[in-house]
Amino acid sequence: MDDVADSDHLFVVADNSSYGIYGATNELGGKVMHLNESKINGYFSYNTRSAVHEVGHSMGLEHPDPKSIGYTPSVDVMVQGGDGTKFTGGDKFYSYKNWRAGKLNRRVNSASTPDGRRIPYPVVKNAGQIGTIFQYGFRYKY
Repeated sequence: MDDVADSDHLFVVADNSSYGIYGATNELGGKVMHLNESKINGYFSYNTRSAVHEVGHSMGLEHPDPKSIGYTPSVDVMVQGGDGTKFTGGDKFYSYKNWRAGKLNRRVNSASTPDGRRIPYPVVKNAGQIGTIFQYGFRYKY
């Protein structure tokens, strides 16, 4: 972690074998994306889609409302648990709008532990709730 600058975006592959979650991003517009090591089973695994989905969250994109105009779960990568593989026109519009409004690249990408180690930023905002990556079952290996 010491050679990672706080200005960097960070993908963290962490052990999460006892939970079903594929990935998480520290917050909308955040810089730290976590992927579940137990779900990576090849170069073109389902978690490849999850990685792109988490990048979408880092661009400030939320899971789409099924009632929204143009909602197409078979196309949109931001559908939670879906099989879409593309950013839609709406996704591109809102990520650009978020960038112009200064809503991206939030926070530093690590926190210090009491024993002096730096770990990837452990706080996650999800559906208005604040929790930690550890509550989602992610465990860092040292």
